[in-house]
Amino acid sequence: RDDLLGAFLIMRRGTRLIPVLDCDEQYIEILSKFDPFIGSRSHAKDEVGRKIQRPAWGVLGLTKEQAAPFVQKREDAVKTTPLSTLEPLCGWSEEEKVALLNHMEKPSINLSHPDLISWIDS
Repeated sequence: RDDLLGAFLIMRRGTRLIPVLDCDEQYIEILSKFDPFIGSRSHAKDEVGRKIQRPAWGVLGLTKEQAAPFVQKREDAVKTTPLSTLEPLCGWSEEEKVALLNHMEKPSINLSHPDLISWIDS
C-alpha cells in the first residue's frame, strides 16, 4: 500500500512511472487512472537536439541495485544525475496515508489531506 501511495505522490508532481519486476497489477490499474501512459518513457532532447528517451532519475520500492538492470543510461551523455532512492511518504502519519488512499479512490468526496492546515504546522 505504501508503494502505491508513494507512486501516486510522485505522479502528482508530473513524473512518469515505469513499473518493473513483479509490480502488483491491481496497483498499476489504479495508477493508470491518473496516468494512462504509465510504463512508457517520456522523451527529451539531447545536447544537439536529437529526440531521446528521458533517463530514470529515481527509484521507489526497490534498491538502486535491484533497479540497475532497468535503468537506461546513455553512454554519450555529457552529464548525468546519480540515481536517487525516493521516499515520498517519509514523515506521513497513518491518518494522512488513509486520507490519501481515500482521496485516490473517491477524490470528489475525500480531500487529499485530513485537514487543510496540518501541512502548514510542520
